[in-house]
Amino acid sequence: MNRLLYGGIICISLFLSCSSHLFSANIDTINFYSKLLKRNAKFLLITPDSYNSEKDLPVLYLLHAYGVGHLNIHANFPYLEEYADKNEIILVCPNALRKSWYINSEKDKGHAYEDYFINELLPFISSNYSNTDKLGIAGISMGGYGALRFASIHPNYFIYACGISAMIDPRLHYEKFSISELFNSPDEIEYWKDHDLSLLLQNSDSNTSYSLYCGFKDPFYKENVRMCDKLESTHLDLDCKFDEGGHNWDYWQLNLKKAVDEFSRVLKE
Repeated sequence: MNRLLYGGIICISLFLSCSSHLFSANIDTINFYSKLLKRNAKFLLITPDSYNSEKDLPVLYLLHAYGVGHLNIHANFPYLEEYADKNEIILVCPNALRKSWYINSEKDKGHAYEDYFINELLPFISSNYSNTDKLGIAGISMGGYGALRFASIHPNYFIYACGISAMIDPRLHYEKFSISELFNSPDEIEYWKDHDLSLLLQNSDSNTSYSLYCGFKDPFYKENVRMCDKLESTHLDLDCKFDEGGHNWDYWQLNLKKAVDEFSRVLKE
């Protein structure tokens, strides 16, 4: 009887041990010096258990919201390792310096975040981890703005882009969120052709698949709806989904999962 009980304990222990290691993706904080930003630039890197340097896996960039850093998404959404393993993708969470808006600023010449992202970070990932053209990008709030803008202004880089609770037109919020510190005046029409997402996507010849998720109670809900209505008659592959939710992690957790699933679907096409 004791032997049977002991054997049962061993079986249970082995089961729990195997279950706890079912998803064993690797997670690292990488630090390298950016010549464009003139500072060390950190990012969170999550590679699936199946990763090896000879296998070029798809890469999904996840851009964080205003006022936080590269660890914020993982801290609030602890399933990233599971999704990396399950979908065999690499996840990259860059640090946007809390309030960069993922742009180059004409007001602050040392603020060249877009150049850093496109000309330093993407080549660094390509050279060191995965030389693939299967790139996706998704972001929350400020990160949603950055993700959609990068995909529209650099159409050959990303096969999928997703904005979750994304700000669409920073002019509507010019005196908030450090926008007036980095963006040009709202009345500079030519400048905003490159910074208003609605205008950018309307004029884009991108083959990227886009997703837009926003909750009914989100402060950016109305501008998301306006943009989706405007883009309905264009050639863009754009999926807009509006449902219950606000500008918070309860909503973002659900829709980050949707973004990863949608990226995986696009990869299979």
